[in-house]
Amino acid sequence: MHLNEINEIDDKKITVLNNNLSKNIAILMERNQITESELARALDLPYNTVKRLISGFTTDPRISTLSMIAQYFNITLDALFSEEDPTKVTIRSNDKTPRSVPILSWDDISNKDFIQVLDFKNWDHWQPIALASTDNLSDSAYALESRPSMHSRFPVGTVFIIDPKEKPIDGDLVLIRFKNNESVSLRDLIIDSPHWQLLSIAQNTPSINYDVKEHEIVGVVVLIILNTRKS
Repeated sequence: MHLNEINEIDDKKITVLNNNLSKNIAILMERNQITESELARALDLPYNTVKRLISGFTTDPRISTLSMIAQYFNITLDALFSEEDPTKVTIRSNDKTPRSVPILSWDDISNKDFIQVLDFKNWDHWQPIALASTDNLSDSAYALESRPSMHSRFPVGTVFIIDPKEKPIDGDLVLIRFKNNESVSLRDLIIDSPHWQLLSIAQNTPSINYDVKEHEIVGVVVLIILNTRKS
């Protein structure tokens, strides 16, 4: 088989997956009686991002965006791409054990060397993650729960899965460290080259301009688990 024939097959497969994705999101929205704008507001995503996904114009969607949508509709990430009814797709019994990451506190990460300092072999608190969400997740990933100051945007019990090895891009929710006092904060990253701006997700907190002398991006939120029930 020639190289161009292989590429043609790959392109066809990608087209099928994207068509399944847009079809399934539309089905889930219809069954849950939610509009594109309502879904965008619920997940705090740009309206155009949701619109492009449903229309099939996005050929390489971010895993973090798809994970948020799957979590919102309480299905697996695989179900979003299935040719079957997305609400009836289950993980096969012969799949490997789901991945878990340690749940850390904001105090735990106050030490910039916490990944090397903390003993995860004897860690008590872990967050399970759906298999499809862990394909590109590094071994250094961990979970953080939302702070009270974030609850106007993220409900009580929201869990952020953070990967310190993920490269940040425009629109990411990132964890930054202030070098002057070693404090940490979650911020929305807006890149309008050559300027990087960090928007606050807490009320009454101003945005700041990213400066490598003053700030360090130490992780990217790759998955948001909303409305986690607390015992």
